[in-house]
Amino acid sequence: MDLIIPPENLGKTAVSSLVDKIQISPLSGDPNLLPLEADRVDFSKKLMVIGDFTFSQNVYAFENTTGKAINIPVKKGDGPNEIHAINDFWLDSTILYVLDGVKRNIVPFDYSTGSFKQLEKIKLELPLRRFAKTNSGFVGLTGGGQDSALVFLDQYGNLISSHLPNSIEFLLVPTNPFHKMMKGNETLVLFHSSFNPEIIRVDNGKPELYSTISYEGEKVKKPQNINFKKNQ
Repeated sequence: MDLIIPPENLGKTAVSSLVDKIQISPLSGDPNLLPLEADRVDFSKKLMVIGDFTFSQNVYAFENTTGKAINIPVKKGDGPNEIHAINDFWLDSTILYVLDGVKRNIVPFDYSTGSFKQLEKIKLELPLRRFAKTNSGFVGLTGGGQDSALVFLDQYGNLISSHLPNSIEFLLVPTNPFHKMMKGNETLVLFHSSFNPEIIRVDNGKPELYSTISYEGEKVKKPQNINFKKNQ
């Protein structure tokens, strides 16, 4: 399956032609529970979660239907149960996973009882910059000068497999390289580096080509000469 880029159109394009549904959700609550910027937004049946990784280095939750702020008991600092910096998050139903890239931890918060409760942290074998939840654990973009850019980890944070040699393709961290897509009752997790026209499915614990990008009837070619190793 290819994603088709339409020909350039200098005329006006209605937003309704690009999306199925538009919903405006005013956010309300304590100003300390409101983000300064939205680098990532995700939804579940009960929650809307916004990540501000630039200014406040925090994550914010709201009731999906009302937009009312919900406190997440994130403790910032260097203590054993504290988070040094929030680099990413993933919302999986009522579990919010928060990535602390500096301390190599994923910290889960459970919302199944109607309020967030911090669960035991998951120590990562490798440093991650971005991540997603998979059927068998986690998938993430590595950091810290690793040889491979894409890794699969089990539910305890241990390495399962490594893929995609680290190159100039991953020199700049894509803001949101992992995406959810509903296909019937199934939730797919797709990976796209913003540099490569290939879209890869990753929720089954291995990279599988899902689609490519085409423009004016031709597939967009993969960039060449990207064999540049990062040196962090």
